[in-house]
Amino acid sequence: LGPHSMALPGAAEAEAAILAAAASAGGGEDAADAAEAAVQGQLRPWEAELWMTMRSAASVAREMRSSLGTACLAQVYLAEDVVDEADEIADRTLQYIRRDNKAADPLLTCAIVPKLPKGGLVEVSLLCGPAAASATAPRADGDDDDATGA
Repeated sequence: LGPHSMALPGAAEAEAAILAAAASAGGGEDAADAAEAAVQGQLRPWEAELWMTMRSAASVAREMRSSLGTACLAQVYLAEDVVDEADEIADRTLQYIRRDNKAADPLLTCAIVPKLPKGGLVEVSLLCGPAAASATAPRADGDDDDATGA
């Protein structure tokens, strides 16, 4: 979701970002939940990474006129260090997706890998469809024909 030159934030940096997002006007429910955990000192490193990853994914999906709620496939890659928390991480990933659409039911796969880039603990790959409004909107070029040209 970011250039490979970007470094992953440490827990303290992620907590600061979460608190800043919660304080901003558009922080939303996930920022408030994460901020509460951060303030209480209960935020685990994988939670900070997942929060930042899903926040970035939501921004990318919005830019592409979609949302996390349209996800049909979520691939979660976990470092061996968090293998014992795989079920919780998968559940949390679904919670983030379902904040946009409570009925979302993407295929979710979880793979344990020996090592993730930059020493990360969690990486998520999403395949999202078009948002409902944009799926029925006419194309910008005025051509409403389908891909077959009919």
